[in-house]
Amino acid sequence: WVRIGATLVTLVGFAFALERLGFFLSTLLLMVLLLRAIEPQAWSKVIAVALVTSLAAYAIFGWLLGIPLPAGVLGF
Repeated sequence: WVRIGATLVTLVGFAFALERLGFFLSTLLLMVLLLRAIEPQAWSKVIAVALVTSLAAYAIFGWLLGIPLPAGVLGF
C-alpha cells in the first residue's frame, strides 16, 4: 500500500508541477522519483531511462503530434 500511495502522491505532484516546470522537466523528475523511490534502481539506469522516456514523450506529443506542451523554465 505504501508504494501505491507514494505513486499517487508523485502523480499528483507531477500534475501540479507541469505548468511551472514544463512537460520535459516534470516528466524527467517524475521518472526519477518513480524509478528511484518507488522501485529502487541504480542511479545510472535511473538517469538514462528518465532521459530517454522524457525525450521520447516530448518527441511524440510535442513534435510528431503537434500537441502544445507547457514550456516551463527550460523554454521548450
